[in-house]
Amino acid sequence: MNKWKMKFFVGLLLVLSIIIVGCSGQSSSKDGSSGQENSKTSKSTKSDDNSPKAGGEVVVATPGDVINLDPILSTSGNDYPFVWAVYDTLVKYNADLEPQPALAESWEFPDDKTIIFHLRKGVKFHDGTDFDAEAVKFNIERANSEKSLIPDLRHVESVEVVDSHTVKLHLSVPNASILLALTERPGLMASPTAIEKYGEDFQNHPVGTGPFKFVSRVPNGEIVFEKFDDYWKKGEPYIDKLTFKIMQEETTRINALKSGDVDIIEAISPFSVDSLKGDSKIKLEQPKSSHRSKGIVFNASKPPFDNLKFRQALTHAINREEIAKTLSNGYGEPLYQLFPNDFWAADPDLKIKYDPEKAKQLLKESGIKNPSFTMLVSSQDFYEPMFSDIITQQLSEVGIEVKTETMEGTAAYHKMWTEKNAQAFSSGTAGKPDPHLLLEIWAIKESFFNAGDQSTEELDNLILQANSTNDQAERAKIYHKIDRIIALDEVVNNIPVMSVPIIYGLDKKVHGFEPNGLGKSNYNSLWIEQ
Repeated sequence: MNKWKMKFFVGLLLVLSIIIVGCSGQSSSKDGSSGQENSKTSKSTKSDDNSPKAGGEVVVATPGDVINLDPILSTSGNDYPFVWAVYDTLVKYNADLEPQPALAESWEFPDDKTIIFHLRKGVKFHDGTDFDAEAVKFNIERANSEKSLIPDLRHVESVEVVDSHTVKLHLSVPNASILLALTERPGLMASPTAIEKYGEDFQNHPVGTGPFKFVSRVPNGEIVFEKFDDYWKKGEPYIDKLTFKIMQEETTRINALKSGDVDIIEAISPFSVDSLKGDSKIKLEQPKSSHRSKGIVFNASKPPFDNLKFRQALTHAINREEIAKTLSNGYGEPLYQLFPNDFWAADPDLKIKYDPEKAKQLLKESGIKNPSFTMLVSSQDFYEPMFSDIITQQLSEVGIEVKTETMEGTAAYHKMWTEKNAQAFSSGTAGKPDPHLLLEIWAIKESFFNAGDQSTEELDNLILQANSTNDQAERAKIYHKIDRIIALDEVVNNIPVMSVPIIYGLDKKVHGFEPNGLGKSNYNSLWIEQ
């Protein structure tokens, strides 16, 4: 057995033993009581039907803290559970990733460069101010301002207020992704009054129209939200309080769920599933497919990644099949492109052969002597350090030295993308409901996650072309060309390696949760059954 395989299974046995030991004691409720009704659910009403019940608190254990609670500064897929609690979007999507009404009750396209939104009436922000067309104009223009990190609405040329609850967007080019863009950060509606009041400190005082009001945050500790009594969806939210506990270690999250200290845990690894299946108080939830990936991202402006031949050598030096088989326990699969294998925009014929000899030849052609780089590793990622150990081993076999630097996840994130002060990061991607939205942040020059601004004129033109038609079959053909440019010809800034399973653990008394295949959890419709 290879050295890294032996290390993996020894580490796995250690994790499982910790879980077993940690759960051997007597369970206790969050309030420390024993054999009495938990105060967390004491306000819930009982009934014999399966309709949602009002009251109580849900506590979610998540591995990472929020990057930013200001919509235009939020850049991580892990931020969505937090921002969706506070802010509603203009549009939402269903399980099939199709646009549905939200704050916008309906819309129409008078032509291919104009969209008119008819807004919901009677909606209030948490500060008591009205949600209206002026608020929409303010938020969209703010999302397109120089301070914003959101590129998705850059083709919105102007925003016109037609009347108090009708707004018209004028586009510079036809935009097939515009509705689904407004289901994400660009569509999050924040209070203009609160933004003007708090200025740059708005992230610490977020105000939206969402089901929950922000209460408090302890960085890397917890974030607390409480029910917004004037929420426009009558009867919602069902729970009185939503609390997120930041627990980086998976073992800690699992033990907290088993002991009753939390109600939901995120990011369950494939090798921990069996330890939870036998618990009668816990249920597991998983979407049909996963749009989350694990791989290597890098800054293509920093040596040695500024050398195309070197980037191509990396692509062929990684044995994706072996990594997926070893780390996903049958729940994941190898990836060769930015899009998930079952996504309509993915090229089904694109496979990158593991070919160490070709990698060595490309390294020779690169002219780089003694190639090496340092890769950031997140301390809260289950797949680390085994993923980075395997990558290090595989690349060493073709003559590339990899050094690793382990950091807390948020710190690593900032070093890689905010500061652009790292060569590479053992990270990955969260999903997007439309392929253009993924390319906007990863592939287009000067987009946030394209740390080295690596692109080509051909690539940018193809991305624009694919987003200019609503014919999905035609779009797919163009995306197949884009896939190959990114994965083989130019290797922009991301080498996908494997899909990451999205698995949640829930206390069985928690209902109303629907797992999200994009890896973006939404807890707004939860309710508790005694």
